[in-house]
Amino acid sequence: MKGLKIAMYGVLALSLILITVGIVIGEPGDVASKATFVCMECIGIG
Repeated sequence: MKGLKIAMYGVLALSLILITVGIVIGEPGDVASKATFVCMECIGIG
């Protein structure tokens, strides 16, 4: 259970980094949609 929580935090942190990079580059919509997709896949509703 602890490993799952660590994995969830890792994916969340990665998503935030991707979104931040996307905003800096200028394509926040594309990066945010990819990050959302990754999060949904991780949770299992994707």
